[in-house]
Amino acid sequence: MKLIAVVLVSVLAAGCQSRRVNSGPPASGAQQGSLASALTAHVWSSTDSSAAPGTILSFTEDGTLLMDSCFETYRLCRWSMASDSVVAWQEDTANIHATLVSADAKHLVLRLALAGGVVEQHFTAASVPFTCPDMPKR
Repeated sequence: MKLIAVVLVSVLAAGCQSRRVNSGPPASGAQQGSLASALTAHVWSSTDSSAAPGTILSFTEDGTLLMDSCFETYRLCRWSMASDSVVAWQEDTANIHATLVSADAKHLVLRLALAGGVVEQHFTAASVPFTCPDMPKR
């Protein structure tokens, strides 16, 4: 599975206010809980043109991350808050850390530290209903 296309993560700020992450002191447990709740508020859909069609991320409250797209096999893995503004999960043998750059009620921007360098990814709250397009015939 293509790492960049699959590593789309979704983070939503609680409420309707726009949030910016800063490099200040670590958040309290309550603040981390609030950010984790924001992650689980929506299924996040990639808006990046380089992502596979229908690429989504869904963070569940039980710590499961679902990654999928219309043309790739889905992946389930464990996710957790590594700090006040960083979400972490393991994809095969790679440990992924994604920093929340910005989020509001409808949009999410993550900065992923990958082996090949830093990649910024953009998401929006997924529209419902949504159906993947038909796969191209060979």
